[in-house]
Amino acid sequence: MPVWNRLQWNGMRDSSVMLYVRGKCKLMHISLSGGGSRGLVHAAFFEHLQTSAEGKALMKKATSFSGVSAGALVATPLAMGVDPKKITRTFEEGGLTSWMHWPRVAMAMLGLRKSVYDGQVLYERLQGMCSAERLRYPLSLGVTTVSDMKQVSLRYTEQCSRDSLFNCAVASAAVPFLFSAREAGDSGLACDGGAIRCTFPVDAIVSAIRAGDEVTLVNAAPWPGFREVIGTRNERIFANAFDVFNEHGMEWLPRELGADTFAYKDGIFKHGNVTFIAPTGAQYAASGGTQAAGDLRYKGHSAFTRRLRQEGIEIANQYVQMKHMHQI
Repeated sequence: MPVWNRLQWNGMRDSSVMLYVRGKCKLMHISLSGGGSRGLVHAAFFEHLQTSAEGKALMKKATSFSGVSAGALVATPLAMGVDPKKITRTFEEGGLTSWMHWPRVAMAMLGLRKSVYDGQVLYERLQGMCSAERLRYPLSLGVTTVSDMKQVSLRYTEQCSRDSLFNCAVASAAVPFLFSAREAGDSGLACDGGAIRCTFPVDAIVSAIRAGDEVTLVNAAPWPGFREVIGTRNERIFANAFDVFNEHGMEWLPRELGADTFAYKDGIFKHGNVTFIAPTGAQYAASGGTQAAGDLRYKGHSAFTRRLRQEGIEIANQYVQMKHMHQI
C-alpha cells in the first residue's frame, strides 16, 4: 500500500495528517454510480484497465472509493484490494434467480412479506469475493435512511468490521419492495442509496471536489441528455419515465463545477479535476438500455452478461486511448 494510503487511515479529511498527505501528493477519489445489472459493466471496466499501463496508473493513483447501489457492490471489493477479475466473475454468475421469485412478489404485494428478498444473497456474494481481505482504502457508501428518507454517505476505514461494511453495501443496493432495509451503522435502517437524491454518493464527491482532489466518476449509464431510448412504444414510455427518475439529483454537479462553464458530454470527458467516465448513448442502447439495467434476474454466463462485459471492455479501451492521446 502506498505510504499516503497508510497515513490516510490515521485521520479524517480535515486532520493534520490528511493535510500532510495532501501536501505530499494528489489525492484521487473514484466514485461508482448505481445501475442495477450494469454493475457488471463497472466490474469489467476495472478488470480490463489492468491490461494497460494507463489503466493501471488510474488504480495506483486511487486513494479512496465511494459508490451507490450496484456501484457500492463493486466499490467495496475494489477498496478491499480484490482482483477486479474476481468481481466480474461474481457478477457473471447471474442475478436473482430464485424459483420462488413470483410467489414472493405476490406475498409482498399482499403484505405477507416485507420484501421479495432479504438481501442475504448479496451479503454472501460480498463475503465470497472478499473472503480474506480487509479495507485498504477509505470507502464511502451512499444509503437512504428509512427514518427521514435522505441520502447520506457513510465512511468506512480499516478499523471497521466486515459485517458492518457488508451490511451497509447491501443496504445501499436494497431497492425498496424488492429488498428489505438493513442496518447501516449509526444511521439505522437504510435502503437503496439512489432512491431519493442521486445515483452517486453526493456528499462524498462534493467533499473531494471542494478539497481540490482529483475525482473520477464512473457512471453505469450515459450522462444526462445522451440516452437513446429504444423498444416498443410502451417500452419507450417506461424507459423515459425511469430515466427521469434515474437522472434526478444530478443538478448539484454543474453547480459544484461552475454552471457557466460546465456541460455534460457523451461518454468520457474531463472538466477541471473531475474525469467523467460513462457509456455513450449508443453503447447503452446496444446493451438493452434502461430495461436491461432493471433486469436483476438475468441468467449467468449468457448473451446478456457477455454484452455487458464487452461494453465495460469497450469503455476501458476508450479511456486508455483518450488518456494516451492526452484528451483527458
